[in-house]
Amino acid sequence: MNILRYAAFTDGPSGGNPAGVLLADALLQADEMQCIAAEIGYSETVFAAREADGYWRTRYFAPDAEVPFCGHATLALGAALAETVAPASYNLRLNQGEITVEARVSNGLVRAALQSPKTTSRPADETCVQEAQELFALNASNMDARIPPAIACAGATHLILGLASRNALSRAIPYDLERGRALMEKWGLGTICLVTATAERAFAVRNAFALGGVSEDPATGAAAAALAGYLRDLGWPHGNQIEIAQGDDMHRAHHCGPNALTLPLRHNSHHREIGFLVWLRSGCDPKCGATPPKARRKVGRLLRLAEEIAISEGLGHLSVIVASDNAGARRLYERHGFKQVERKACVKDGWDTATDQWLLLMKPLSRAGARTGDVPAQDVAFGGGASR
Repeated sequence: MNILRYAAFTDGPSGGNPAGVLLADALLQADEMQCIAAEIGYSETVFAAREADGYWRTRYFAPDAEVPFCGHATLALGAALAETVAPASYNLRLNQGEITVEARVSNGLVRAALQSPKTTSRPADETCVQEAQELFALNASNMDARIPPAIACAGATHLILGLASRNALSRAIPYDLERGRALMEKWGLGTICLVTATAERAFAVRNAFALGGVSEDPATGAAAAALAGYLRDLGWPHGNQIEIAQGDDMHRAHHCGPNALTLPLRHNSHHREIGFLVWLRSGCDPKCGATPPKARRKVGRLLRLAEEIAISEGLGHLSVIVASDNAGARRLYERHGFKQVERKACVKDGWDTATDQWLLLMKPLSRAGARTGDVPAQDVAFGGGASR
């Protein structure tokens, strides 16, 4: 099982929103895809399989739940199809509609563009807004009357809350994750999009994503498309282009705007270590390596954090060392893209262990860039680049 990894909406060699991509002859069962997404630990992983009519059946999973649409994962899918199949335009069949993603290769880089599902918007329920304001400790003075609270849709449903200042946006997160998840489940929300206008056509955004098991999604194409459609419905003077900055408060800047951003792979000749220890107290069967889903999810998130740090440091690879008799851990790391490159004898020096050898597993790092583009009458276009 070859799981590919890309990062979208990045403006340099760090940042970006990572997504997992799994191409298969046929989609796995939903519980299997959910388990894989939990192990990978990214905000979304996309699964796709070609159907008889040429469409690619596509589903998206967050670590804790399936989501109807994900923009940055769709761009990652386009890059993966360009690299593994051919640069072309691909028809995708989602749970609730059909879209296209186009990818091409230029000078060793993959560029992908998608057309979002149709966007719609309507005023938000007052009770929903009040509950959201309480969740983020917001009051009337924090709200921007120019961007009234709204429910906006672009493949997924989002609550849009316009804030009056950058300071209010910075203070809104963190929040009570379980309370946020309950609110989003109650009102059928994919994310809660907190936005403040920093210029006439520039916006800073934070995307609360408790439903997916994380407090904040660093960058989401689906919410950006929904926001762009809502601003168009408001009659906001967008001039057919807006710029949306996401992830700044997480120190992972992502920009969806008029300028396409592409990244060549950067090599680093220096070896540096990023280390952490994961200790699973119980629940792992040494015969089958069956680690409980919650434990796998925690390991996946730690690996994701290590990968983000490594990319921000300009490193080209991650490495882990696994005991030769720990088949479950080896399979878990391999699922995350690590491959064995070396093995060494275990020097025990009186240590009581069944391990005979240590295995060195390495994973090359990759990244991609993307942007939002024009805002047509009923949908939102995205484009960008990718490199692996």
